[in-house]
Amino acid sequence: MDNTASTRGMLKQTLILTTLLFLIAAPEPDAQDIAEITANFIVMDNHSVLLASTEQTGTEEKINRK
Repeated sequence: MDNTASTRGMLKQTLILTTLLFLIAAPEPDAQDIAEITANFIVMDNHSVLLASTEQTGTEEKINRK
């Protein structure tokens, strides 16, 4: 009986640790993923992250060296 209880305790700890590592390593779902998972019941606006612009702004940086 004691062996079964310790095995269940180890299994519970292993499952919790595995779930924790998965949640840390899993990428954040985007709006399209959430819509697919919920069969379009929950549809969020697709907010993209800030990206660097590919257009030139026309500003030049001057470096004064002494």
